[in-house]
Amino acid sequence: VVKVNSGASALEFGTIQTKFVKATEVQWNTRTATSNQSSNQNILSSHGSVVKDNGTGSDLFVHVHMPTRNHSNDNSHYDFTMNLSGGSSYTSSTGLLYFSNDGSFSTIQSGAFKMSGLPAGTYSITITLKSNGQANNGGHIVNPNSSDNNRLNQTTTRMLFYEVLQ
Repeated sequence: VVKVNSGASALEFGTIQTKFVKATEVQWNTRTATSNQSSNQNILSSHGSVVKDNGTGSDLFVHVHMPTRNHSNDNSHYDFTMNLSGGSSYTSSTGLLYFSNDGSFSTIQSGAFKMSGLPAGTYSITITLKSNGQANNGGHIVNPNSSDNNRLNQTTTRMLFYEVLQ
């Protein structure tokens, strides 16, 4: 990059400083049906691979878009967990919600959130449908396909991860 020198008398070459490290996309296209139960349900368990290059000096910004159908409950949420290979798990309960969609219609559940304090390493992903203690929690389809509606192709959950230096 060309910039003005400190004396404001000439141009000089400088370096571009950016905080963006990289982006990673993880896709999951398996049709999954949750059951009607009052306990938590892992609907995606230890899937994908996200490599975080920097230690706690960077954050992960996460965007999740998950197609669903046939909700039995009016409002609940998912836990989104990053599982460090050979290490700890880090969970965000703030970013990914689901809401009723009148039974037979499809909808996209989505969320965007920041995960801070994660060490460098390779992570897998777990998404858990959280129970609200009611027997009708769940009972819906994640990643519906033509078996749910003949106009659908196989739908896909997409997760985007952006690593950014603090």
